[in-house]
Amino acid sequence: MRDRIDQARWLAVLVATAIALYLCWLMLRPFLGVLAWAIVLVIVFYPVHKQLGNRIQRRGLLGIVLGPVVLAITLGLLQTFQKQQEDTQSG
Repeated sequence: MRDRIDQARWLAVLVATAIALYLCWLMLRPFLGVLAWAIVLVIVFYPVHKQLGNRIQRRGLLGIVLGPVVLAITLGLLQTFQKQQEDTQSG
């Protein structure tokens, strides 16, 4: 009798885990493209990060300097792309 109870509990935990994993998958699915691009960018820019880290002695300074620079470049590229899209659609 005790074995049946243990098996039932194990099955209940297994089903609850499967449901939880499925719900997690449903929440993550819209972000898979963004996560894939993030992984690609990390792999591509890691050598640059490593070189800059070797050149800059103070590691905290690297984040302070590169953060805003990368953000500005990214926003500039996005704004340029958006402007080109608007020009193409209007003209």
